[in-house]
Amino acid sequence: MEGDKVKKLNAALMKRALGYRSRDTVEEYVVEKEGGERLQRRKVTSKEVPADLKAIMIALDELRSEGDFAGMSDEELRNLKNRYLAELGQITGGRVEIMRDGSGVRIRLKA
Repeated sequence: MEGDKVKKLNAALMKRALGYRSRDTVEEYVVEKEGGERLQRRKVTSKEVPADLKAIMIALDELRSEGDFAGMSDEELRNLKNRYLAELGQITGGRVEIMRDGSGVRIRLKA
C-alpha cells in the first residue's frame, strides 16, 4: 500500500516537473417538459500547464539523494537510467522524445 502511494506521489511530482496538458469538459443540460434531460451545450477546453520550477528542483534533489552514483557500476547506472526513461515515458503518456547521441541522452517533451 505504501509503495503505491509513493509511486503516485512520484508520478504527480514528475508530471508537475515536466508540464502537462489539461482538458476540461463542461456540459449543460436542459430539462424537457416530459421530464427527461437533453444535452444543450458541451464546451471542451484544453490548457497547456508549463513545467513547475519547484517540482523540477524537488525531483532533482530526489534523484541525487537516491544513491551514490560514484559507487555504482556502469551496468547499475545504465539500469537506473533505463528505469528513469521508462518511467518518464509512462508519466508523459509517450509524449517524451529520447534522443541518444555520442554525448549522451537528450530528452524533449513533444507538444
